Amino acid sequence: MFTSERLLLVELHRGGSARVKKLLQELVGGDTDKGSLYADALAETGKPVLGLVCHPLSWYLALWRNGCAGKGDLHKRLTSDVRWGQLRARLKNREPKPGQTDLKQIPDGWGPERARDTWYADANDVQAFREWLQAVLMERGMRKLVDHGWGSSPIAKFAGLMTYQYFNHFVRGAENMDKSVSSMEALQALHAAQALPAHFVRLESLGSDLLAALDAAGVPLTAPQRERVAALKGGVAAEQEAIEQFYDAEARRLVARREAFLYGRLGYDMPPGAGPGKKAKALARTEAGPAGATEDAMADSPAAPEALAGDAAGDTPGPVAPTGDAAPAATPPAPKARRAAKRATPEAPPAPDTPAAPRKAARRRAAATGATPSTADSDA
Repeated sequence: MFTSERLLLVELHRGGSARVKKLLQELVGGDTDKGSLYADALAETGKPVLGLVCHPLSWYLALWRNGCAGKGDLHKRLTSDVRWGQLRARLKNREPKPGQTDLKQIPDGWGPERARDTWYADANDVQAFREWLQAVLMERGMRKLVDHGWGSSPIAKFAGLMTYQYFNHFVRGAENMDKSVSSMEALQALHAAQALPAHFVRLESLGSDLLAALDAAGVPLTAPQRERVAALKGGVAAEQEAIEQFYDAEARRLVARREAFLYGRLGYDMPPGAGPGKKAKALARTEAGPAGATEDAMADSPAAPEALAGDAAGDTPGPVAPTGDAAPAATPPAPKARRAAKRATPEAPPAPDTPAAPRKAARRRAAATGATPSTADSDA
């Protein structure tokens, strides 16, 4: 966190923050504060708030790498024999509801040894990262071990750890969130009512976002200062290469599903291969998700993202293309269309005479004169 008389900088992602803090110190004064304030305390200062954020895929990768270096609270919890013992005792004493299967059991072989010897043993181990990600985001029984506040929060059912941290820092009252916030719709409503007027600086567009944030915060800058701010680079190429290496389609879907709110809120596109998680994106961006939607409901829905977007906007779906041998029912054209088609279509040439043609002509003449056709005419 960075504090000054002009503004506050809160880091949801610490990557690249040293350069930002150094530049802010030159521009507005102030210094780094090792503490971190939640949204209610930030609001009491009355100062503009800047949030340093990044793509959710980058956020989880940085969190894991920090643990591989032996740093961070999450690393301490996952490698603690005492914490794992408490978790197992709690799960053992937990009684499932009647008629329900207990879904909060820990996979065999997982424990502090697994965290120390596998998950955090090698910062280049792709498979270790993916299993760690599953442990952090997917295993229900581990949520309170990962973060007790998140595990106790109603949003843990459908939102990830990054979303939880975002709300604590930038939404008033989120630290003690009411149990009624149990769906994407309710989460959106809470954000609309209680979010701080913060200005976000994304790592992927560091210079331009910081410049816009300083302008919004009312910080005067000279032309040379503006050029220095705009020149900040976020190291996107190297980060994208790491994302491609560590994330497979399943891992991307998991993060996309759990952090759907932030994908929409911070303007990030859902990752390629996100699959059913795109429904969560539609819910987050349109603020029209169904009440009570959960992680499992969003994961299992087969609905296409285009249909979801249409439903949210109140549009009706277009006609469905026929498949196989089925053909769509013909729709009669309007009268004007028929006349236009008739003019555009050349008349077919008359058929050549056949033996039946003279007989038909004789009958037409007889009908016109009231006479009876002659035998010769009939046999012609």
